[in-house]
This record gives sequence, C-alpha cells and structure tokens, in this order.
Amino acid sequence: MRSSTVKEAQNRIINAINKHDLISFDIFDTLLVRPYNNPGDLFVHLEKIHQMNGFAAARCNAEWQARKKTKREEITYDEIYDRIDAPFECMYEREIELEKLTLRANPDMQKYFQYAVEQKKKVIIISDMYLPKYVIEDVLISNNYYGYDKIYLSSDCFFTKHTGNLFLFALNDMGIHGQDVLHIGDNYYSDLLMAKKNGIHACHYTKIKNQLFHDMKNAKRYRVKNAKSLGASIILGTLALWNIKHPRPAGIDTGRPDYFEDFGYVYGGPVVLAYMEWLKNKLKNDGITDVLFVARDGYILKEVFDLMTGNSFNTLYIYAPRIVSMLFLMDCDNDDFFESIGLSGIKKILCFYKNKDPLLRSATPPLDGLSFCAAKEFFQKNIALYKQLAQAEKDVYYKYAVSGMLGKKNCRCKKNCGSKKIAVIDSITAKCSAQKLLQELSARDEIGVQGYYWSVLRMGGGG
Repeated sequence: MRSSTVKEAQNRIINAINKHDLISFDIFDTLLVRPYNNPGDLFVHLEKIHQMNGFAAARCNAEWQARKKTKREEITYDEIYDRIDAPFECMYEREIELEKLTLRANPDMQKYFQYAVEQKKKVIIISDMYLPKYVIEDVLISNNYYGYDKIYLSSDCFFTKHTGNLFLFALNDMGIHGQDVLHIGDNYYSDLLMAKKNGIHACHYTKIKNQLFHDMKNAKRYRVKNAKSLGASIILGTLALWNIKHPRPAGIDTGRPDYFEDFGYVYGGPVVLAYMEWLKNKLKNDGITDVLFVARDGYILKEVFDLMTGNSFNTLYIYAPRIVSMLFLMDCDNDDFFESIGLSGIKKILCFYKNKDPLLRSATPPLDGLSFCAAKEFFQKNIALYKQLAQAEKDVYYKYAVSGMLGKKNCRCKKNCGSKKIAVIDSITAKCSAQKLLQELSARDEIGVQGYYWSVLRMGGGG
C-alpha cells in the first residue's frame, strides 16, 4: 500500500533532518516540478504555443553546441542563446516566462523544507541548472520557498553536482565539513552518490513521475503508448503532481471518499480538455461562433470551453432532451413514429398537452391502464389540435433556445458567405433529436445547424 510507503519515507526524511544542522535541497524534480513527463517537452510546448516550427530541435542543438565548446563544467543560459539560430532568438524571454508559469512547488518537499526552517536548521539550495540565478530565486519565492540561507547554482559557480565539485565548492564557501550536511534530491547519481563521495549524508527522493508509474499501472502504459505526444507528457506531469497531493493505494481505490473527484481529475479532465481543444479549432475552421451546449452532458463541456476561449464564442446551455423533440416535432406522419415512442411516449404527449386546451382537459382519457391502441387512437383523432398546440410551444422554445442570442452574427468563415450558423454540442446520439429540433426551429430564419458529438470508446489491449 502506497500510504504506508509514503509514511515510512516521510519518517525517514524527518528523522534525517533532525540529526543534521545544515540541510541542502536540490531544486528540479525535488523542490520544484514541471508539468511534463520529459523536461525537454517544455521546448516542444514553446514551439507549439508560439508556432515557431523547428524551435525545439534548434534549442536542443544550441545547448549541445554550447556544452561542446565550453571548457567549464557548466554553461549559462546566455551561452545557449548565443548559439541558437537567428529566427529563434526571440524565444529567450518566452522560455523564461514559460518556466516561471509552469514550475510548481512539490508539496512533499515543501513540507520538509518548511519543517527544516521551523526547526531553525540552516537551509541551502544546490542545483545543476543553466537558468540565471535571478530566475530561480523568483520562482522559489513565487512558490513560497523562504528562509534558505544560500543558493548554489552550477550556472553561477561553474561547477556541477554531477562531478561532485559543486558540493565541494559549497562546503568550502561555508567552511563546514560534509558530515554536518544532509542533502535531499531526486537524482541517484548526482544527489546521492556524488554527495556521499564528498562526505555528505544524503536522502534520495523518488521523482513524482516515478511514484505515479508505481501507483498507477495505467499511467505507465499510457506513457509507453504515447512516448512522443506533448499532450500525454503534460497530462502525466500534471497527474503526477495530483498523485502526490492525494496519496492512494496502488490504482484507484473505489473505497476512497474522494473517488469521483479522483476519477474526474485522472480521466474526465484530460478527455474533456482534449475534446474542447478539438472543438475550438474545428469551430474556427467551420466559421461558427454561436454554440449551443445541450443539457445535461453539455454542462461541464460549456464551463471548460468558456474558460479556454474567453469571449471568442457566443455560448448557451440549453435544455433539449429527446422528450422535448418528441413533444414539439410530432413526426406522426412517419409510419414508425408510434412504435418508436411507444405507449409511454404517447402518454407523455397526452399528459403534457392536457391542460393547454379546454377540449383536451375534459376529453383526455385517464392514463392509468390506458392501452397502446386506445392512446394512439385518441391522439390521431385530435392530431390537428395537437399540432397546433405543438407549434405554439415551438415558438416559445425558439425564443428560449435560438432567437434570444443566436443568429445575430454573420458567418465569420474565410469565405464571408454571409450565412448564419449555430453549433449543437452533445454526447453521442442515435437520433440527433436535439439537432433535428433546432434545425426545424431555425429554418425560418435560414440559420444552419451543425451538430458535434463525442463518445469515449474503449480501445483494444486493456485499460
């Protein structure tokens, strides 16, 4: 059970902190974490955000060239961008901005860090990193890391933990012996072996993504199947942070009181986000800005869509279940109409319209015990009246669902066709009843209705 394993690790680190006067912390994948499965995906993300094709490869190559040419143990951020291709020089500040935006405090380490500070331990930070010192300090402050005494960066001192020389530099700078220091970090070689080589006591911390893969076997399989996907990398990175905040036994335990919140975060969130990202791009390509989200499946979809798009689209959440279509459209000229709605459907129509007309109020037969044939016969006998009442109801519904906000704007597609279009968003459907209802209502104003439907399918090969 992971909960007991977590408790043991916590006790081990707390006990080690209690035994030392000076506590040293690594930064990346220890104090701070990125929402990516692979750190280099930050460059891929930048490339996509700013539509700078080729940036990720050029950025990696520039860093490789800088390391190849230097005679020091570490390079600087400026040296990397001194060697990057000219079209990508503009990414200098953008990369720093994304680092600041995405770096988050590791809640595990933040507890240990705060504990060490509260226990009046001398706290230092040691990290191999090319980013400028002021950037690291800003990120630490924004993530509530206060009270440390000094910070030693390889890009500032030009020594690395990987060689062990950064540890030696810090010890000499502070005038202390390694045996007085406890170092905590995630890299087995740099943070554990090299620390011990310099006489420093060390605690190895398991990366949060590795903890995720240990706890959730599905996540590990997902990583293997989507090794080159930026979206998968971000999902796994974000999920790893969630996993740390919500310790669980291996897999998702249905006995947990927060099971549905957990399920929504692990599965629902990524699925909905991906669907809304696709929908946003699809609607732009189709030149549609007026969007109807059909209850109830559309509620969360609309909330996410509005957050993602701001005021770019005109959206509305509407009530349009199949029964509404049945009550208002009354496609009774179709031979299959009565068989498709059955006795219960006919009864719903009789009940809905009974009090909307004096004749029906007195003549509608009792519904209890009413047979299919009797219900159908009464309906067909009064079909003209039912259609008249249905038309009045459709006029009311039209004002609610369409004319109140939609159809005001001309099509914004590149062709500038001048037509009006609305989108209907719903889950997978067999009869598209909501779309058909809105198509009939909108035809009077020559408004086109386009349906977009979604379904989550189980693929072969396991969960």
